Amino acid sequence: MRRLMVAGLLLAAAPGCGDSNGPAESIPASLVGVWQANAACAPPCTFTLTWKSNPQASLDAISLGMALRMEIGADGRFQFGDVTAMPPAGKVRATAQELIVTDADGVVDTVDYHLDAGALVLNFRREFTVLDFDADGTKDASTAAAVFVRR
Repeated sequence: MRRLMVAGLLLAAAPGCGDSNGPAESIPASLVGVWQANAACAPPCTFTLTWKSNPQASLDAISLGMALRMEIGADGRFQFGDVTAMPPAGKVRATAQELIVTDADGVVDTVDYHLDAGALVLNFRREFTVLDFDADGTKDASTAAAVFVRR
């Protein structure tokens, strides 16, 4: 049950879940491909939400059985989500250490990234409000970080 809740929440909050009409920019070859984060590659694979009010409290969705996939095309095509229910593709462009993701509604998210021994390490700048860390009935602000490996 908790896995389904986390899956639904992450899908609802996933960046880059739609199409964008903006021009595609060149994506570095080192980022192009299919990336995964699931129990088979953990560690290093993770998708961790950390409570902003108490950074000691965090939840790794991969350890709960979630399986995520991210596809990055050389033309800027971007798809990210639970492998069982991938959302429509959006667009991405890359700067030196940032992925700028635009969804169908024009919402733009920025994700800091770096490659570390073949793993793609992501730190999402936007605030997530998908989990209730303190069980008070209100979803708490959190940050997200992830590690994906090439499939």
